[in-house]
Amino acid sequence: MAGFILNETDPSPFSFYYFDAGENLNVFNLLQLQSDGVRLLKFSLPVDFLLIIRNTIPEGKQEEWITLIRKIPGLTHAFILDIEKNKQLDPLLEMIELHEFTLLRDPSVRRQSLNK
Repeated sequence: MAGFILNETDPSPFSFYYFDAGENLNVFNLLQLQSDGVRLLKFSLPVDFLLIIRNTIPEGKQEEWITLIRKIPGLTHAFILDIEKNKQLDPLLEMIELHEFTLLRDPSVRRQSLNK
C-alpha cells in the first residue's frame, strides 16, 4: 500500500503496511514512526514502528504474538501501549483508518487476504 503521509510538508511518506486476515478476524497495520528525521509520535522510549491489531484478539493470542515479536532478530523492545494513557494515539488512529479507507477504495491497490 502507499506510504502514510501526515501532511503535505512531510519530506517523505512513512512506510505503511496493511493485512486483513479475513471477515471477523484481525486487521494488522505496521506503521513506520520515523522518516527522514521526522517523528510521527514521541514516546518515553524511542519507538521506530507501531503495530496496530484491530478487532477482538482470540484468548491467548496476544501473549503468543508479543512473545514471537520479541524473538525477531535486532528488535530491542516490544511492548503493548495503553491507549487510555497515550491519548496522542487517538488522532493518529483516525488518520490511519482514513488512509486505509482511501487506499482500499482505489481499485489499483492490491489487497492481501487469507480467503483467496
